[in-house]
Amino acid sequence: MKKLSGISILLVDDDKEALSLLKSLIEEEADNKIKINSIVCAEDGAEALIKFRNQQFDLLILDNDMPKKSGLEVLKFLKTHNLLKTTDVLFVSGMISSEVLAELREYPLLDIITKPYSLDRVIKHLAKFSIET
Repeated sequence: MKKLSGISILLVDDDKEALSLLKSLIEEEADNKIKINSIVCAEDGAEALIKFRNQQFDLLILDNDMPKKSGLEVLKFLKTHNLLKTTDVLFVSGMISSEVLAELREYPLLDIITKPYSLDRVIKHLAKFSIET
């Protein structure tokens, strides 16, 4: 487990309800278990890249099917600019084609989660950021 003063999380999904639900889940799970510095939300890949330029994130939960830039396009940009070394990624999609799955093998992802969100899987990955006692 990482010993951190607090983590910063970027949630990216064009579904506002999914973003709100996921943010609430993380805040609930974090209560006394994970110190969170910030949870930032973006509603498309282009907005996510702007937020990435302004802040470093420890965890990125990234939807694939979005307007402007897909999750895969965001990953390509982050890899090209060497930004994935300090950020763990959970990749999320309603449906993932075999072509996208093949491309995702090139990235150091924590997990690939299909929608609807498997909240247990998200929580499992959040546990790696638990505060050491």
